[in-house]
Amino acid sequence: TELVDWDHDLNHAHMSGNRALFAGIKKEMVRNIYGDELHADWRFNYQLEEVENNFYRPIKYYKQSESKGLGKINNCLIPMIRLSEMYYIAAEAMFDADEQSRAWAQYYLQLVKYYRGVNKTFYDVNDKNDFLELILSDARREFLGEGQLFYMYKRMNHSIYPFEIGGDNILPIDENMVLPLPESETTI
Repeated sequence: TELVDWDHDLNHAHMSGNRALFAGIKKEMVRNIYGDELHADWRFNYQLEEVENNFYRPIKYYKQSESKGLGKINNCLIPMIRLSEMYYIAAEAMFDADEQSRAWAQYYLQLVKYYRGVNKTFYDVNDKNDFLELILSDARREFLGEGQLFYMYKRMNHSIYPFEIGGDNILPIDENMVLPLPESETTI
């Protein structure tokens, strides 16, 4: 099964009476994720589709026309790691090393955002926790609808932001971050 088949089944194929059922994200949550960069960020403009006035659904894996050269290839691709993810990891690792490394870390985040339509600099951010929050904020946009963000939260031992405004953060404890071993693996 192609990834685009999964997207179609989840976001475009279900009808219940007169209503379509889909994996939606409330508008207020989208505004919370994108903040003041909402209309500048290409990930909002080209990877989310407004549905029923109150929701957006992700369309980043919407099936592309196969009559175009890249459509046949892109419909079958599942990214293992993205260049942006490598920039996030490098920025996180370099931030504390020295002044020059910190400048490179800030530049890496700036570069990711620039190629997503957002022109901002981060040279005034000197606190590591503030910088990591900026990385996580951008990663929430980058990995929206992929499930990849969980691994970043786990690696950083960071609470998971709630999916509902006003919800509780999910704490980074083993109960929430580590899957239990299957009985078939533990009763040998």
